[in-house]
Amino acid sequence: MVFNLRNLYFFVVLGLLLFSVSVYAQEPNSVSKSNEVELKNKTKTQSSLTEKIYPTLKFKGKFFGDFSINTSDQSVDGNDINETGFNISRLYLTAKSKISKKFSARATLDFGRFTGDATDIGSDPLFGYIKYAYLDFKPLKNIKLRFGQQARVWVGNADKVMNYRYVFKSSMDYFKLMSSADLGFSVLGNYGKMFNYQVGVFNGTGYKKTAGGEEIFNLLMEARVSVFPLINSKLGFVEKLGLHFYGGTDGEEDGEGESIRNMIYGGALSLNHKYFDFMVEFMMMNSDIEEMDDVMVVSPYLSVKYKNMALFGTWGM
Repeated sequence: MVFNLRNLYFFVVLGLLLFSVSVYAQEPNSVSKSNEVELKNKTKTQSSLTEKIYPTLKFKGKFFGDFSINTSDQSVDGNDINETGFNISRLYLTAKSKISKKFSARATLDFGRFTGDATDIGSDPLFGYIKYAYLDFKPLKNIKLRFGQQARVWVGNADKVMNYRYVFKSSMDYFKLMSSADLGFSVLGNYGKMFNYQVGVFNGTGYKKTAGGEEIFNLLMEARVSVFPLINSKLGFVEKLGLHFYGGTDGEEDGEGESIRNMIYGGALSLNHKYFDFMVEFMMMNSDIEEMDDVMVVSPYLSVKYKNMALFGTWGM
């Protein structure tokens, strides 16, 4: 083939055109890769800023006081008793730690007025107990495993529903039929706001006494289920209607080495509203002891609220 200047000019122009098209096609890719790297770096920076740092530790305190006036006419050995004055009835000191995404811990000291018969400790001083000291492990999103001294499955829930423990305890706690806290192991779970539960095994001696040791089947075993069937209905007045069910059993040995089984079962109906809180407990207790009669406890609670004020009342039978 013979090349002349015209043919050479044609191939030079064609080569320049192909080179320009190639450069034009490569520039967007290089820009997109640059943007992609920049976006990744920006995302990493944002995630590092929002990533939680463990462990964390928080402290909290709460106390309840009152001013009481005694209008009764009482006297001891001819001396009038005047019990009018200020008082601190309860004090809680709490430390909470978030150890990691799955582990957390809590410790709470509970100080209340001591009304026992011990001598040489003054007149009804503030006396401290370890109320809570437990470790939580969260293997799944809606399941929590708790080991240590913790809230019992029923009293803790009743206090949470009514939220007036600082005024008056729930009846099962007030009449010493249940303890508000105990040492043991429990599983807590929920399905949104509609359903939650707690199942546990405890010493059964409460948080103010040392466990004397029991056979494993004589330990306290109990469970609670709470259902809020209308929580997602947007019906307003009855939206926070709650149904609570409870069952528990423990055992003890009599003087002849025989095991005695005690049972408690029942439930509660609750309704929380902007202007009032209502709950009524129904509990039955029975035992293998022939001399012990079955016991039934019925306790209604009602509070009427307006802004930061509330009028609370309860009755147990």
